[in-house]
Amino acid sequence: MHKRDYASEKESKKRSTTEGMWLLILFIVLFIVIIIRFAMGSGSGEGLVSLMPSGNDAYAVAKTYIRPSLSAPDVKFAEDNFQYTKGDDSVYVIKSYFEATFPGGEKAKTNFRIALKYNGGSISNTRNWLLVSLDEH
Repeated sequence: MHKRDYASEKESKKRSTTEGMWLLILFIVLFIVIIIRFAMGSGSGEGLVSLMPSGNDAYAVAKTYIRPSLSAPDVKFAEDNFQYTKGDDSVYVIKSYFEATFPGGEKAKTNFRIALKYNGGSISNTRNWLLVSLDEH
């Protein structure tokens, strides 16, 4: 007849249960971190880890800074034709153009270069951005 060592079996089960609990806790912590990243993220498509605005985000904010300076009632921005650079100091420099149509049908194309500094927070809130420079020509 075979003798069973109940004490060592109990210890082995306790050890595997403890390891399983640590793995479960680690999974829960990682899940919470991922959920928080998504909740705070920009939805910019730059990846899960990045909380910085994308070029598209900066361009959308740039348009809100440019619109008040325009005198034409009908303005169309070049949505797919802009360039941007992002500096280490959270300054985005955007180059693009807009086409304005004035009463009477006259059209004018204006190039612009705008530099915006992102200060953190909600990306779509213009209060979280600082206008560094704006050149229209």
